[in-house]
Amino acid sequence: MKAFQAAAKAALLRVYADQAAPDAVVDRISVDVELKGQRETVSLRLHGDELSWSCTCAQTECAHARVALAFLASAEPDAREDRITEVWDQPVVGAGAPGERRRLVQDDAAAGVNRPALAEVLEDLLQAVVRSGVRGGSSAALDEALQRLRHAAPSPLPLAVSRWVGRLKRALSAHDGDETARLLAGASLLIDDLQEDRPSTAARQRIRSWLGALDDDTDGIVRLTDRTLVEVVREPLSGVERAAVERRYLVDLSDGAIYREDRPPGASSVSIGPCPRVVTVWLAIAEQGAAPQRLRLLQYAVSPAIEAPVWDQLAGCAVRDWNALLATYRGAARAYPGLCEPFALVAPAKVVHDLSPVLIDHAGRSLHLVHPDNPPALRYLEAFTAGATAPAWVAGRLFDRDGVLAMAPLGVGMMRDGRLCYAQL
Repeated sequence: MKAFQAAAKAALLRVYADQAAPDAVVDRISVDVELKGQRETVSLRLHGDELSWSCTCAQTECAHARVALAFLASAEPDAREDRITEVWDQPVVGAGAPGERRRLVQDDAAAGVNRPALAEVLEDLLQAVVRSGVRGGSSAALDEALQRLRHAAPSPLPLAVSRWVGRLKRALSAHDGDETARLLAGASLLIDDLQEDRPSTAARQRIRSWLGALDDDTDGIVRLTDRTLVEVVREPLSGVERAAVERRYLVDLSDGAIYREDRPPGASSVSIGPCPRVVTVWLAIAEQGAAPQRLRLLQYAVSPAIEAPVWDQLAGCAVRDWNALLATYRGAARAYPGLCEPFALVAPAKVVHDLSPVLIDHAGRSLHLVHPDNPPALRYLEAFTAGATAPAWVAGRLFDRDGVLAMAPLGVGMMRDGRLCYAQL
């Protein structure tokens, strides 16, 4: 600390000696801490006399935060780890107003998982499905293999694994050969990844997407700072149990990138606030993996009031060319066939109401709206958009049916009397 203080004094005298200090309050700082060769950012914020913090390392008991706190607290700091361990022998717990910042919570992790055992269980599961066939539906061997998978996977069961199991059960129940084949192909890729001694970057991304953070997960995380996101919709998804996952979809207004937050219903491992909402992000991390990338908000503020300029920016992020949409979907299906559930915000040129609504782009290409999980959503969308040529945008999850790209609509924005009206479906 003394070295920083001396350097700051010298800088003030050198650059600002002839300027009076402005009347300002400093209530938030970030400290980069390098520990055991790993550099992380600890963000600290002062609320009155209370100090809160978060760290990009994603650990519940964070050594980087200990170093940062000791650095700030000590007049003569010693940043060696052994000294910090002696001084800070209690778990680090952030304090302060949760509406303004939240600490990262790991809801799943691949660290410590027995990879060979998990790969073997997945192989047995694939064999059970192949032997019973798509028309055979469920079987005793399949049920046993699913039970073994739950025991071999990390605990608590990663949400991606739970979602995959739910989709597999649904595909077999519906005798859907295409979906079953895609899910099995994704699991087969994961088996190969788990059996590698030194997984490639692509393999590590797949393992992370299925199982969560890795032991030395530095290459798979991108830090985001100073972003404005709009959470457009939330969706309950089935998994091992019905409605096992709550998925939230957020759009970055700066570049149109789409992120997601996943959580078990009722868990506190994601950000707070209603939907729709504006999320001002000071610090977040995005995991490289299956689209939409999973986002973990570390420091943020939320507002349920969305002004007209923000809605305009959101509409500007919408895709208008269905060829581009198809290319995005194909890329996601190739990279993560077992976890492929991309989300899109689209702006159609017009809507045609046939057996189900069809969104038409500027070149006359069609995007069918189909919602197998929530059929009433289509009727609500038709009623909400009645009398209009086209909505400002439609948000939904992409999938394919009989080789044709379709969308399960989840939200819609309509211009009425010069202002945007929004509805979740």
